Amino acid sequence: MRNVTNNLTLILLMGCIIRVLLAFSFDTGDTGAFCLASTRFLQKQEVYNAPDIYYSGPPFALHLTAFTNFLGQSLHLPCEGMWKMPAVLCDIGIGYLIYFISRKKFSRSKKQAKIMTMWYIFNPISVFISGFHGQQDPFWVFFILLSWLLLDYYKNYIVSAVFAGIAVAYKLPAILLLPGIFLLVPKWKNKLIWSVIVVGLFGVSLLPEIITSQQGVIKQSFLYSSTPNVWGWTRIATLLLSSSPETKVLASTLVSKILKLILVLALGTYYLKTIQKDQFDFLQISVDVIAIWYVFTPGFGTQYLFWLLPFLVLKRNPLTFLYTIFVSFAFFHTYGLNFAPTNLILHWLQQHLYYKSKILYPYDLYFPVWILSFFLLFHKERALLEKIRALLKNPTRKAGLMIAAINSRIER
Repeated sequence: MRNVTNNLTLILLMGCIIRVLLAFSFDTGDTGAFCLASTRFLQKQEVYNAPDIYYSGPPFALHLTAFTNFLGQSLHLPCEGMWKMPAVLCDIGIGYLIYFISRKKFSRSKKQAKIMTMWYIFNPISVFISGFHGQQDPFWVFFILLSWLLLDYYKNYIVSAVFAGIAVAYKLPAILLLPGIFLLVPKWKNKLIWSVIVVGLFGVSLLPEIITSQQGVIKQSFLYSSTPNVWGWTRIATLLLSSSPETKVLASTLVSKILKLILVLALGTYYLKTIQKDQFDFLQISVDVIAIWYVFTPGFGTQYLFWLLPFLVLKRNPLTFLYTIFVSFAFFHTYGLNFAPTNLILHWLQQHLYYKSKILYPYDLYFPVWILSFFLLFHKERALLEKIRALLKNPTRKAGLMIAAINSRIER
């Protein structure tokens, strides 16, 4: 174990091997869509407007997926594993960035940085998402982190903009974290150049499909809708409504629209308040923004729960362990792994516990994660209350109470 901890290359290599083995060993629900879409693209056939294909990625993601399919055909490797490779490689890349950022930016020891890297590389959340399921979110998270690192550490806003443009071109949720990087760009002239590069790259990445398959691209990529009524407030609304199915559908639709409005207002308000600060902590901004998304999003996708992990690890958030336990528990029930002993356990739990409890399996098992999102979001208020409570216990330090409270508010 000590040799593994002391060897970063070995840590990353082991993580890569585990993910590659999972990628080529297990088929998942998205495999058919990704392989069919990329095969049609290589055959120069319609993808986005085809009635039998559901592919939500923007054109750049389609082109890269088609390349992995082509590479797989050339190497006689199945598409079922090859389409996951961008996510696998970028997931390992995130592991390296965690080490690099820990060492260079936070000046942590080599041992601490390697332990943090191990915590991420062998974390069930990242392994499930990239290696098993093949969700492509590690790709855009990697390039967002790289964009921030190039700007914050190397002060290169041009290359930072290029990486940010690649991230949003590959998957649209990257837009959520772009303002956090934009705020760090010095001078308004540089901010304008950074924005033009990002928008320009994104626009170019949509070609030619945005012209040849405009309706399909807009419908499948820009108007993508995740699973409704299984997460958070929409799930609670569904449980509380005991009327007819038609009324439930109308009510849940109304709740979803209200939540979307609240989500936009919450994110807008958060960033407006952040602008008023003199210093910006991009990692903490990312944690807060993603937590806001978790709390108010009306839809759900298992890939959402990956977004937070790298930022929690880098911030050494005290809730990281609990978050890992809750998400891994739900993922285990969602994905299974097609391993006989685990399937036997899951089957027993389903028949004797979950179905008898009349829960929506497995989605209701994600409720602890949603509740934890509130604690992640309001961590600053809890920290302030703890400071006040600790100071009140010591009467001789009452004079410092006001100063501590004011300083905490200023830091926010």
